[in-house]
Amino acid sequence: MPRAKRTVSSFNPRLLTALEEGCKRELRIPCSTAKEAVRLRQEINKLRAAIRAENKPGWHHYMGAGLYIDPKEPDVILIKPKASEYKLALDAAGIPDPLLPDPDQDTNKATSDEASFFEDLKKLTRG
Repeated sequence: MPRAKRTVSSFNPRLLTALEEGCKRELRIPCSTAKEAVRLRQEINKLRAAIRAENKPGWHHYMGAGLYIDPKEPDVILIKPKASEYKLALDAAGIPDPLLPDPDQDTNKATSDEASFFEDLKKLTRG
């Protein structure tokens, strides 16, 4: 008989918090042994699979984090955004970061007309 699949609610909520944090920045989780690090990585991967299987809103965001065992310290798990590896190259190419907020739009009628724009431009360029 096949084993029943676990639901998201059956996991420790701190694992979900760790995964969320790992999607934003590199997170290092030290374990007692290398074997424990492998088991924890498996548990986090099972959590991700459960999130996807239950079609939780935003499940694709949790797939954007990589789960690695540090090769120099086999008892440490690294959770980090996969896209962070290419951030500098994308920034250099001028590709906008969708996570950055949009610039504020000037909606003040007194300062957003065309004449005010050119007056400000003249002041800035001393022209």
